[in-house]
Amino acid sequence: MTKLGLEFEEFEDLAELTDDKQVETLKKRLMESKSKEVLAYNDALIIHYIYGRRKKLGERSVTNQYGYRTWWLTHEASVRKYTKDLVAKKGCQYIMRPEFLLNFISLAPSAAEVRKSYQNVFPTLLGIRLSDRIKETVFLSMMKSVNEAQQHDDARVHAKVREMTNLLMADMVKKYDKEFSDQNFNDPF
Repeated sequence: MTKLGLEFEEFEDLAELTDDKQVETLKKRLMESKSKEVLAYNDALIIHYIYGRRKKLGERSVTNQYGYRTWWLTHEASVRKYTKDLVAKKGCQYIMRPEFLLNFISLAPSAAEVRKSYQNVFPTLLGIRLSDRIKETVFLSMMKSVNEAQQHDDARVHAKVREMTNLLMADMVKKYDKEFSDQNFNDPF
């Protein structure tokens, strides 16, 4: 919790930021795939809590270039088919894939190292490190996109990074694995 800045939430905290009727409605839908009512209730409560906490903290898709801070870290995927309407209404996913966090932790350097690298050698160091791990065609296409991104103002770049980060954290079908093959990167800007 200390290292990653995670927070433990008490059951009472969850109930304070949710609407009982909405939780009950979702619980009833989730009962189709759950063996016990308490499991459906817990999932419904957590799902609505994620959106309630984001609202309480003022988390909007436009406030942070690194995406939302509040997520449900779980392998639970069956609930997604029952919450498509809720996700569409809220405009964002609520589940973060554990694989994303695992990769982030294992690959992330310290904050000081990141600042130093970005200030001094980006994209040179990025090019050297990535060129050893990906196909040349993919690398060249990606570097073209990096160069194009530098032509945009900071606000546009921050908005696009935020959007892509949220998509990556919630990508349950690992779409990024397919897109980072031999295909060229599309200009995200």
